[in-house]
Amino acid sequence: MEEKKDLKTQLLYLLRLESTLISKWTFGGALIGILAYFVFSSVKLPEYTFTGLDLGITVIPVKGGIDLGLVVISISAAYCGPLAGFLVGFVGSLGADFLYTQQIVAFGSVNFAFGILGFIIGIPRYMKEDGFADGNKIALLILFSFIGYLSMTFLYLIGLMLIAGQSLEGTLLYNFAPNFSIILISLLLFAPVIARIGEILMIEGLKIWDSKIKTR
Repeated sequence: MEEKKDLKTQLLYLLRLESTLISKWTFGGALIGILAYFVFSSVKLPEYTFTGLDLGITVIPVKGGIDLGLVVISISAAYCGPLAGFLVGFVGSLGADFLYTQQIVAFGSVNFAFGILGFIIGIPRYMKEDGFADGNKIALLILFSFIGYLSMTFLYLIGLMLIAGQSLEGTLLYNFAPNFSIILISLLLFAPVIARIGEILMIEGLKIWDSKIKTR
């Protein structure tokens, strides 16, 4: 009985649901993240194309740039935990696909892959102690972003091939290869920078708030 209780406690701790206050932070962050995903995933930043992969028979153009939707998933997961990251990745991308394209790809399996990305990124407790002021936390975010990226890519490709019926060659050439640098830049470079800036803004905002409270 005690073992089951401990398992439940650990699961609630992992999902950031161990208290009412933290649960509100998790679900509130998820809701804000989903809404932010709807907004920022529709923003198309400039992209550049360069000759990337020469297969001998054909050359695949590889794109560069930043996907703000992926950044939103990463930031939501980093600040609010794996459950929030999953909800933003899955519900956010699913809702955005329906809103902007009126279609769901591969019965939502691609969106599930985005959810898994958010879940994996959110596993560590980055905000404990020094938060992103600690360089090790930034490195941890990059590490789990890369693990999440690999997992997302695997599920993404499996979904397109097994459920959508695309060939391996077509999936790699037209879905994965052209955009892989955008994904890596967004997750491994841009998101950690935004996470650090976000923490600085929160800290400064709390200082201003405390000073106003004390002067009343």
